[in-house]
Amino acid sequence: MSSQSRSASTFLVVDDDSIFHFLMIKMLTRLGVLPEGIRTASTGREALERVVEAQLTGKPQPDYILLDLNMPIMGGFAFLEACKKLPEKLPDRVKMIIISSSLDKRDVNRAAELGASHYLVKPVTEADLEFILNVPV
Repeated sequence: MSSQSRSASTFLVVDDDSIFHFLMIKMLTRLGVLPEGIRTASTGREALERVVEAQLTGKPQPDYILLDLNMPIMGGFAFLEACKKLPEKLPDRVKMIIISSSLDKRDVNRAAELGASHYLVKPVTEADLEFILNVPV
């Protein structure tokens, strides 16, 4: 991916840990993503509200949703399930990437069944993010 297209990429980082938000923003910006293209949410419910708001207002959805599985209020699996039930399907270009500390194959398989394109295990590295950014759409 060229640095120009990378800089235009948008992200929604969904995790209940503000330090994780900080680290993702730092790594993504080092990889050429513009800071204004990165938004955060602390729960799956907050992320779902942003997705629905974008649908209602005609704003574009993020290109990538980096999603933790274990969060209070609404976790990653519940978010993925809720996205499938939305009246307007998310565009195919939106990449759902699970980021979890779980190595359980059942979690990996369930994430794939619910539409996640990738499953990364914490701690996430810049190389992991570089790989995701370079996967063809």
